[in-house]
Amino acid sequence: MKVVIDTNILIQGNLGPYSFAQQIIDWVISNDMTAYLTHQIIRENKLKTKELITDRNYLDLIDEYFDSCQTIRSKNHFKVIKADRDDDK
Repeated sequence: MKVVIDTNILIQGNLGPYSFAQQIIDWVISNDMTAYLTHQIIRENKLKTKELITDRNYLDLIDEYFDSCQTIRSKNHFKVIKADRDDDK
């Protein structure tokens, strides 16, 4: 399965090892799911996780998640999110 994961999943994964968000992160790390990120998404993800999460072990897990993701370059920009323009990257 190929996915683009929203920053909220990374934040909610901190709720515990049995949360669905944590399960998604684990699937990416174990290569059961392939996550794709643009440089803009990586920048936002890293900024928000460091701002909102204090658990050093979880931040290390997030770094492992980033290492497991595929970085892509966006060729086109589609405006698909009308409710929160900051999420439209």
